[in-house]
Amino acid sequence: MSPSPTNYPPSFLREAARLRAFTPPFAFSAFFSPEDTLLCICATENALTRVKANHPRITELTTGSGLVGLHALMQEQRASLVGLDVDRSAIDVARSNASHLGVSARAMFMLADLWSESTLTILREYNPDLLICNPPYIPEPQHRKLEIEAGSGADGTAHLMRTLEIAAELKPQSLALSWCSVSDPERVLQGAARAGYALDSLYIVAIADGEYSRTVHDYLKA
Repeated sequence: MSPSPTNYPPSFLREAARLRAFTPPFAFSAFFSPEDTLLCICATENALTRVKANHPRITELTTGSGLVGLHALMQEQRASLVGLDVDRSAIDVARSNASHLGVSARAMFMLADLWSESTLTILREYNPDLLICNPPYIPEPQHRKLEIEAGSGADGTAHLMRTLEIAAELKPQSLALSWCSVSDPERVLQGAARAGYALDSLYIVAIADGEYSRTVHDYLKA
């Protein structure tokens, strides 16, 4: 017998209304996957409820188009946002998007490398209550580097582990992170525990590799 529809988990499509505001002239940067971005939005909404501050300070690392952080600003009218990315074109796109959504006064986007001491200085001064990272997370092939905006290390966790190092120092009240099943989820959770954080909520969706490119990377097939 087939299971009744009531036994199926809720459809992920029900959450898609959260993306309704992000239509043209809202623009996207070079790297964008709607599924994992929507997951990070859901996680960010949850993480924001854990922040006890009258005027929450939000930082989005590897911000890209700024979508997740900008969504948080629209959810919390008293919040401010600092978005950081290593891709200059992404920063330009994010600033334009903030203007389009009417939140430029509460959003600042800056060119920054996560591994730079100057980035840490920026973050120490801003002292975020909520830290978001929806980074590149596909493991890089052996003996070859991906583009700087996409490279995420041999196991796909480079940006996430760096985010957790930053969190261990800054101690934001809450984190919202996004990663892939092939990028060592156990290592991410262990790193979070070392930084003083525990998993509160987990959002999962299946995304087939190659869904957009119509190819599956050979080195990931195993």
